[in-house]
Amino acid sequence: EITLEGYSDEDLIWISIDFLNFKENLKHGLKKNYHEINDLRHFSNFSDLKNNLIDQIKKLKSKENINNFLKEIKNSKNRVSQTLIEIKENKRLCIFIFNYIKNSNSDFLKF
Repeated sequence: EITLEGYSDEDLIWISIDFLNFKENLKHGLKKNYHEINDLRHFSNFSDLKNNLIDQIKKLKSKENINNFLKEIKNSKNRVSQTLIEIKENKRLCIFIFNYIKNSNSDFLKF
């Protein structure tokens, strides 16, 4: 919980995707890579996402695996959060995205 305090809401997106990859690699070796946020569609806000991420990390049980994942995110040079921040600051683009989602009649996103 303390480790994730230093990350922004936008960082939680790539950290969650990295966690899905990390967890999948523990199970099956280096096979599947998540590039989509489909697994994040069930969350309604960043707080839900963060709480779930903390719970999932705790379920790893092995301190070695937890430490390896935390090292991985600390050393990551992921730019997804910067891209999300740039999108968030562009009001025109946000309105376009909101209208696109609203008009697509797609209720698969709750976020």
